[in-house]
Amino acid sequence: PQRTVRLAPETPIRVLVLDASGAPPAGVPVSLRFPGDEVQDLVRATTDARGEARLAHLRTVLGDRDEPERPVTIEEPGLYVAAAILVAEPVEVPLSVGSLPEAPIELHLPPTGTLEVQLEDANGVLLPRACLVELELLPDRELTADEQWTRKYLSPALDDRVRKLSASGGRAVLTHVGLGLRFGASAQPFGEHRPAETTGPGPRAVGEVSVLRVPIVEELPSLAALLVRADGSPWRTTEVEAHI
Repeated sequence: PQRTVRLAPETPIRVLVLDASGAPPAGVPVSLRFPGDEVQDLVRATTDARGEARLAHLRTVLGDRDEPERPVTIEEPGLYVAAAILVAEPVEVPLSVGSLPEAPIELHLPPTGTLEVQLEDANGVLLPRACLVELELLPDRELTADEQWTRKYLSPALDDRVRKLSASGGRAVLTHVGLGLRFGASAQPFGEHRPAETTGPGPRAVGEVSVLRVPIVEELPSLAALLVRADGSPWRTTEVEAHI
């Protein structure tokens, strides 16, 4: 039988992002967050060509699901809307307790550029296979012991200084990156190569594309064996267990 499901109307949080020149950039990730060392992105969205984004479906994280007719409100302090980009100082706006804001939340970006990670083999040729890349915004000072411990055991998913990317054709690109910063890039190739990492500077001028090259040259050791019978003929179906 046919059934009709009616969703209760919800008011999203509208976000308007402007770059350093006042233009609305597309492709900027924004989020509704909880503060703290462990950043929790409750809802994410990406700006369109007009620099606008909508943080929707807020009832699932803020509202009472048992009272769908009740308007969604912010009941506890600490929530804020942020641009989920790698910059020196967070781009964020705190939200007040009470009703959701009616006007768009404006986020003003600092000057930014683009960071491209290139994965190369021993001959300087870009790796054709897929690869996972992790980019980290490096601190500009020596961390305390407590800070080092926190960052060591903090999941990348909860660290706003880390971004995970998928490389295709030997390249992974991250836009809207802060200027004059240093980054670490680590790569986890699929296949026969070991993970590799490097550090280097990001873009220094607005619109500049900075390149970090990660050499993927060390191959994983492999062991090949041929199992044969006493007469020298190969075993065709055999379960093998190996230990190193």
